[in-house]
Amino acid sequence: MFGRAEALLATEVQPGMRWHSLRRKLATDHKDGSLKVLCELGGWKSPKTVLECDQQADLESQRGLQASRYQPTPPTDTSAPIVATGNAG
Repeated sequence: MFGRAEALLATEVQPGMRWHSLRRKLATDHKDGSLKVLCELGGWKSPKTVLECDQQADLESQRGLQASRYQPTPPTDTSAPIVATGNAG
């Protein structure tokens, strides 16, 4: 069964990897997808286990989230008078 899971994940097994290592990899690789589908695919009974134990934060995801953060622009002061600059004619 371990070999089948390895093939489905298309990953190379590292020394010391076992069943739970593959489940963690699955959870981490698919953290942007549907949690319900991930639980079905990985055999988790509860999404709580995925979120608290198996999904791992990785630097690439953290950088992507940080780069996509909404950067608000400062509000425009509409109470200040408009001053014309340059030559009017």
